[in-house]
Amino acid sequence: MIDRESLQEAISICLREQNPNARTCIKLAAYIIILWYLEGEESSKGQADSGSAQSERPVSDMIPALEDMLNEIQIVNPKIYDKYIRRKGRG
Repeated sequence: MIDRESLQEAISICLREQNPNARTCIKLAAYIIILWYLEGEESSKGQADSGSAQSERPVSDMIPALEDMLNEIQIVNPKIYDKYIRRKGRG
């Protein structure tokens, strides 16, 4: 199972990359999103344990982060970005 410490270390490695490429950006975004979800689950478990209503983070909260990731990929590697956009039918 993926834990918070492993994700934080992986994020740190990506952030220290001297010459990040699209793959590094994609990995970094994935690690951050997974960490974001883990933190939401931990928060929900804490609320459930304390007897309060369990809440979930809406997926729409993640959209700005995904848009930022796509913008970074477009800058770092336009070919990968264009391929993704064409595949998704947005271009």
